[in-house]
Amino acid sequence: MRDWTRTLFDASFKGVPFWVKVDRMDTGRRLNVTEIPASDLPKIEDLGARQRPVEIHGYFLGDVSDVEMTALETVCNQPGAGTLVLPAQGPVTARCHIIKRHRDRDQMGRFGFDAQFVLDPRSGFAAPAAAYPADYLAQRAFDAADGLAAALPSVLGGLRV
Repeated sequence: MRDWTRTLFDASFKGVPFWVKVDRMDTGRRLNVTEIPASDLPKIEDLGARQRPVEIHGYFLGDVSDVEMTALETVCNQPGAGTLVLPAQGPVTARCHIIKRHRDRDQMGRFGFDAQFVLDPRSGFAAPAAAYPADYLAQRAFDAADGLAAALPSVLGGLRV
């Protein structure tokens, strides 16, 4: 049986991590449907692929949740596309269309948000939790090597050569 908790990506946008409660994506075709008088058959014109909006209901939790919320709002206000990482789909290229923050008085230390992103039409998804995109794996390898390089001086400092 699949252990879903081990196969999900950590959610983020332009490097700002967040928690996801719900994410939804619309997909399909743009169709122009014309109903013809005195006919049971409509005329259907296929206008191509629809834009793919993604809606996220997310949150930040903890002592610095206000700072994290501000960081996400800041990157959402920057022009241009960035990497959006969705838990079940992985990284895609997207633009932040709108973000709405909400804070409840009885939930101190928690900032929620609703955001809508529009995916770049050339951006594809990785197979769910199976095949990771090369740039994602390269970043993971770089982060691991960077961590190792940072730790080496303290490890090697106690060794005699």
